[in-house]
Amino acid sequence: MTLTEFAYGFKKTLKGGILLYLLFLLTRSGVRAAIGYYREKNPPPTPGPKMALGVLEPPKLIRLSLPESASPTYRLETKTGRLPSFPDRIEVYPVVLPEATLMSEARIRDLAEMLGFRALPKNLSTTQLIWTDPTYQRVLKADSVLRTLSLETGNEVLANNLTVGSVPQGEAAIKIVRDFLAAKGLGDPFLAEADAEAVPVSFTAGGMRGVDSNEATATYVAFRKKIGDSPIYSLWPDHSLVGAAVTGSKIEAWLYPRIDYTLWNVAADQSSTYPLLPIGRVWEEIQAGRGFLVELRPLWHGRFTPYSPIEVTEIQIKDIQFGYFESTALPEFLQPIYVFSGLALMPDEATASVVIYYPAVDYEALNPPAE
Repeated sequence: MTLTEFAYGFKKTLKGGILLYLLFLLTRSGVRAAIGYYREKNPPPTPGPKMALGVLEPPKLIRLSLPESASPTYRLETKTGRLPSFPDRIEVYPVVLPEATLMSEARIRDLAEMLGFRALPKNLSTTQLIWTDPTYQRVLKADSVLRTLSLETGNEVLANNLTVGSVPQGEAAIKIVRDFLAAKGLGDPFLAEADAEAVPVSFTAGGMRGVDSNEATATYVAFRKKIGDSPIYSLWPDHSLVGAAVTGSKIEAWLYPRIDYTLWNVAADQSSTYPLLPIGRVWEEIQAGRGFLVELRPLWHGRFTPYSPIEVTEIQIKDIQFGYFESTALPEFLQPIYVFSGLALMPDEATASVVIYYPAVDYEALNPPAE
């Protein structure tokens, strides 16, 4: 083979190799593009909710009754005019069960003494104690294991002795109550992140009522706890499981005439995801009147006014959001609920605020019906 023939053959081989390499690159790029397109159009299935906490029972919600003649229509009047979008799963949190210790009852007795109760308590059960203060008509109930507490003062004595003026209000009242709870050993870290609302109130023989600030004889500071970014709701939206009324009374026993304290510890780091009931199905249930009506209050009624059934012709839902439900009875889990809020129209065209709860977990997916 001459040098010329070798050079010619080498060039020919080199060109063929380059063409083959380019063909390889194009083929590989095409295969990758095809795989990418297939995966885009046929993504792998998303792993389902973990449901690691086992089978759940729906929370025990209670609904307010409407008059038998009432059959309101439901209208969606959100800002967009549509149902909002929600994910397909939601977190459920276990509640930490309290443990009794040798110091449990001693701590509750010390707390009662700090609140001015000097007499010995009576036992309502092995864990529940009750103190009475006949002088100032106060009653304190507490559970030494659950660490729940309620202090109530006779409504009539408060109505006759508390006066308008010198009542802490707004942020000042919130700070006073936060500091008071902390000083009594009730300033749980969970409360530090809770939203707080200062509600001007007065006391009548019928109980505590929300009023205008210039008519207030006390301020009730209500705490609404949160888990993540979601608020935690009690059985009735008006009421808080943790709160206290503060007054300007010169009698120490009446400075805090009402205290509500039910605070369950939630294991936020042990949550698990569960399937969420699609909002479309929930809206159908609401329209059929199967939601849990928990507030229906004419706008001229103050907060905490006892409910009495009223005739309504239409319910306008203006906002839908997530929340979590917490009851006064120790729950096993903190479970999510949908919260529908808006206005109700009465036959005379007056309006009332309305709130409706509905469980958010798809319980049928956890317990499919037998075929």
